[in-house]
Amino acid sequence: MTGAANPEMPALRVDGLEAYYGPAQALFGVDLEVPEGSVTVLLGRNGAGKSTTMKAIMGLLKLGRGTVTVAGQEVTGWPAYRVNRAGVGYVPEERRVFAGLSVMENLLVGTRDADTSSRECWTHERVFDLFPPLAALRDRLAGQLSGGEQQMLTIARTLMGNPGIILLDEPSEGLAPVVVQQIATFVNILSAQNLTVLLSEQNVRFATHVADRAAVIERGRILVAGSMAEIAQDTQLRDAYLTP
Repeated sequence: MTGAANPEMPALRVDGLEAYYGPAQALFGVDLEVPEGSVTVLLGRNGAGKSTTMKAIMGLLKLGRGTVTVAGQEVTGWPAYRVNRAGVGYVPEERRVFAGLSVMENLLVGTRDADTSSRECWTHERVFDLFPPLAALRDRLAGQLSGGEQQMLTIARTLMGNPGIILLDEPSEGLAPVVVQQIATFVNILSAQNLTVLLSEQNVRFATHVADRAAVIERGRILVAGSMAEIAQDTQLRDAYLTP
């Protein structure tokens, strides 16, 4: 939780965003700002709209009104590959690894040069330093990894694309407590290296260990946004809309 925010130009800004699954509307005027270098968490229970917001930002859903802006550049309606090239990395909830490829091959698939010299490029050596368990498994097929190891690999592969912003969708979901602690440590390390992070979570306890700011979403609408500390201390809000 050590990133330095730039209040003048958020790394990521969402204004009045509407999104649809077919004819069914799923987001209703979502507003969200992610300051540069910060860790911001989108909090809500299952079905609240967290993953939907991530997919809408990445261009994976049909959009209605609203805009998505990355580092001052509007990317609304762009296909996912263009949003990625604009500097946004995406770690989906499903931990989509290439099961038939080794750990190292998964990393090579995700490799892309950075578009800026302001950040040190991610290499397989750097991601192995960040995720030591993967170094010992570099030749193992990704489909043979545990759930926690697959989560590490998915994050590591995303980092190999050298994004300036990374979207982490439910990174603690379904993992053992010791692995959740490891993921929290990794997120804090990324923040300390000035990577901007937006993560979606329903686990408030996990979020308080990693996030600077938070927004609570319910039924596709942002209810409140502020500092993580303020939202974590709001017992009425937690009891009504969040998982302890």
